[in-house]
Amino acid sequence: MPPVTETPQPTPDPTVAPNPVTPIDTAATAAQAAATVSAQATARAAAAQALAAQRTAAERVAAERSAAQELTVQRTAVLATALTRSQTAQVALDTARRELESTRASQSIALGRASLVHRLALEASQQSAVSRRSFAVLARKLAQQQSGAGVADVFLGGHSLGNVLDQLSTLDQLDRVSENIETIQARAEADSARAERLNQQDAETRAAASTVSVDASQATLDAATSDFERAGLDLIAAATQAATAAASLAAIDVRPIVRTDVGQLSDQGWANPARGPITDAYGPRPVRPLPGVGAFHHGSDIGASCGAPVFAATAGIVRASGSVGSYGNWILIDHGEGVQTGYAHLATGETLVTVGDPVAAGQRIGRVGSTGLSTGCHTHVEVRVDGVRIDPQPFFLLRGVVLGG
Repeated sequence: MPPVTETPQPTPDPTVAPNPVTPIDTAATAAQAAATVSAQATARAAAAQALAAQRTAAERVAAERSAAQELTVQRTAVLATALTRSQTAQVALDTARRELESTRASQSIALGRASLVHRLALEASQQSAVSRRSFAVLARKLAQQQSGAGVADVFLGGHSLGNVLDQLSTLDQLDRVSENIETIQARAEADSARAERLNQQDAETRAAASTVSVDASQATLDAATSDFERAGLDLIAAATQAATAAASLAAIDVRPIVRTDVGQLSDQGWANPARGPITDAYGPRPVRPLPGVGAFHHGSDIGASCGAPVFAATAGIVRASGSVGSYGNWILIDHGEGVQTGYAHLATGETLVTVGDPVAAGQRIGRVGSTGLSTGCHTHVEVRVDGVRIDPQPFFLLRGVVLGG
């Protein structure tokens, strides 16, 4: 018989003992879930309370701004009115000054003319009197000569020889003057007429000069001066009040105005940007950590270790990525509906997204660093609603994320 070839039997695979299954503590799991739900409920309640406080603060600040703006408009209008009144008063004052100067000049001219006419009238009156006396004397003596009385007076008057010679000389002169007596008479009459005319003009110019008074112009100037001074005081008061109102409005404008968080995008997934404690919260900084940083902290600082991952809070598009002043390396993500989140002080060379990149919730976008104005490794997280930076902690709490947890 042919030899029978023994067919080899296959070697069975080694049996691997299954890993022991750790028993599940259903009670502990339920307790943990309940604690998580409770924590989330507490966080939502705290977020709602913070939201209510934010809304109240926003409404208060908005009311203050509205009142300050209205007051500023009113004070500005009062200032404009006061300025116009001051300018009008200045014009009136200048006009009154010119009118007073003109009146004084007119008065000076009138008084000067009256003085000149008066002097001429006096001189004319004196000349007329002299002319009348001279004509009267000559006429009398001429009449005496023609009647012979002059010769008798010369020889019978008992005069000395010298006087007689003087009389004879006078008679000789009278003979010559008699030929021009009509001319002398005409001159005397002309002098008298001139004196009368000038005396009439003297009266008229004196009356005219008396009507030119500076009293009315001076009173107008005094009133314009008082009005200008009052307008100046009103202008100073209005300017002070307008400046005070503007300063009050400016002080309100620089205060952080919290926009209302109405829970935008709460229905989409949100992630914690970094793991670590809150080292500096949103709000005023009585003590600034470094020179050059602002007096108000517009974000929340998470004290994560150097090189720790930084995650996108939720889905969005990268709008900024790079070095930005005191922020150092910075990423800004736009999530839509006016909501943006920002991440600052990222490590050098560890910015993992660029402008225009889409990101998902929880996607790693960089690593923690200490670039910009920073005292150590941490992540500065900002939340912006309609361009206004708000407190990130209540914002994240309202969406189920506890910053610093």
